[in-house]
Amino acid sequence: MVNAADITESGLINFKHASEAGLFGHTVYIQKTMHNELYLFNTNSPDLDIAMALLGNEPAVSGGMTVYRLDGSGQKGLQRFLDGIDGKTGWQFAYTPASTLKANVQKLTP
Repeated sequence: MVNAADITESGLINFKHASEAGLFGHTVYIQKTMHNELYLFNTNSPDLDIAMALLGNEPAVSGGMTVYRLDGSGQKGLQRFLDGIDGKTGWQFAYTPASTLKANVQKLTP
């Protein structure tokens, strides 16, 4: 289950098919604003768009990405995607904060 309180800063969410041989299949960017609002930036996942739209989440478009606010309704839409829609296998996910990504890149710098 997605819990907005667990998202401490902007970062990435990676999705893995929730089957025994599940492969990673999608990544979204999560933005946390200075006002603690969360936004999900998605592209190339019609299933995620459908899951969000089915609960009335109106998207915005920014830089070619579909953007959803992760308020109560947005979190329910994301959970619907995770659970699987239209009989499809659901998803597992991992959130990676931007600070972790930065630290990992800095380790690669000679």
